Amino acid sequence: MKTLIRSLLFTIVFALLVLPDTGSLQKAEWKGTIEYEKGIKVIKNPKKPLYGEIEFKLKEDLVIGSADDENSRFFEWLSLDVDESGNIYVLDRGSHRIQKFDSEGKFMITMGRKGQGPGEFSSPDHITLDEEKNIYVKDRTKAHIFDKKGQFVKSFPIPLNSHNFKITNENRFLGERLDIRPPDELSEDVVLMNENLTVLKEIASYPSIRMDSMFNRKDRFAILVPELCFCPSIKDYAVYGFPSEYKLFEVDSSGRVTKIIEKDEPTDKISGKEKKKIIDELMDQIKSRSSSKQEPREELKKRVLISKFRPFFDGILLDEKGNIYSKKAESYLDEDEDHKCDFFNSDGQCLYRIQIPKEIKNIKVIKMDCVFGTPYDREAGYFQVKRYRIENWGQLQEKIH
Repeated sequence: MKTLIRSLLFTIVFALLVLPDTGSLQKAEWKGTIEYEKGIKVIKNPKKPLYGEIEFKLKEDLVIGSADDENSRFFEWLSLDVDESGNIYVLDRGSHRIQKFDSEGKFMITMGRKGQGPGEFSSPDHITLDEEKNIYVKDRTKAHIFDKKGQFVKSFPIPLNSHNFKITNENRFLGERLDIRPPDELSEDVVLMNENLTVLKEIASYPSIRMDSMFNRKDRFAILVPELCFCPSIKDYAVYGFPSEYKLFEVDSSGRVTKIIEKDEPTDKISGKEKKKIIDELMDQIKSRSSSKQEPREELKKRVLISKFRPFFDGILLDEKGNIYSKKAESYLDEDEDHKCDFFNSDGQCLYRIQIPKEIKNIKVIKMDCVFGTPYDREAGYFQVKRYRIENWGQLQEKIH
């Protein structure tokens, strides 16, 4: 009898040790729904991400930028992009040039210079790459195009008041622009235009609250108000959203909305305490500029426009696989809190709420297993490009698809 019991116990223990844990192998079930509205796929995500929260464990592994190096001396606001080989393209509007560095940070070539001729820049402020490694530079009313070898190809007219953009395979402009609507109301539009800047399609239009305060009401400040977010993909489409509601729209090169991604997120009312801190900081800024002319607090409050509710996001990034990072609008009361992004896979499913350490400044690109930022070194007086390796990237990738 004892032998039989001992044998049974051994069998049970052996089974527990060697048989797979089927529960751990099963993927969590996405709780959202997919619907179709006027032929457009609508992905509706629940409030809680499928796999909850995850923190990016970042390790700084590359710094580009030095006042002692002519090729990496960056004194003005930077725009950058990264290709699939890890090469880094840095547009410095102060030096009117693009500097290309390899994945180890070694300088390779320069593109562009100050001027009015072919491939020369007057006021460059944005750079983006396409799938073929062609380089596009926004320069006031032009987009300059360079090939993957850094040779100038041609210039392409774009709207003066445009921001982010995509030049499609059909040589059309897909992007956002600032427009004036009667009676003198500023709007932020997503449009598709041909090479002659004729509007082929107005895809979306939203009120431009912040820009209206700057131009039509020059004595006003607009803080924590929703602004149009637009991010082009390296492929022939883009993603945009206006954060007064949690909706992201995927639009293709013909100007057709192909996908709408929604998230069930509660509104976050901006408290009186946070508004007070905003006014305090503005008072300090004004005082630092002109200590002899201090504006009464009550008068300043009349000039400050703050939304009743916090925007659902204030930035959109896309990686090379089409995953979407929706950056959460941060509170003025939580300066020590980490940055937060909602992570959607290319199917529009919200998988994670990602935390990025607060020390990482000016995040511009998330590609492959890296985060790229352009912090400003106040002591040295110049900008840098910093690359951080995501050490737990593999853990994230396991559950993406």
